Amino acid sequence: MNKLITGNLDQQVSSHPETGGWFLGCFMDKYPDFLSDDVELKWVRHKKGDKKPGLLAATETKTLVILINGKFLIRFTEPNKEITLLKQGDFVFYDASQTSHESEALEDSLLLVVRYPSKRNN
Repeated sequence: MNKLITGNLDQQVSSHPETGGWFLGCFMDKYPDFLSDDVELKWVRHKKGDKKPGLLAATETKTLVILINGKFLIRFTEPNKEITLLKQGDFVFYDASQTSHESEALEDSLLLVVRYPSKRNN
């Protein structure tokens, strides 16, 4: 790539709601500069009280969730464990194909999610 792209992730994500907050990955066909088979990146805001039900990836992927701000809870079924991200920079890393998880925003929260490799329908 011989060009430089700058921007603001809040604006990019809000102007492309069809991406669900993901801004880099193998599924970014409409945005070829952000296509990657190696990694997926997501910039996501959750309002206090937002909950996501249990999720288990269909393929082997590793996931890193980094708290930018707020307070965010992730519950894992295997091992049976709760992780609360409390301060900027707190993170959790897991194999998304090995454990189901659910999450809840305990405060308004901003997260950066890194997943690899990038897989469609994950």
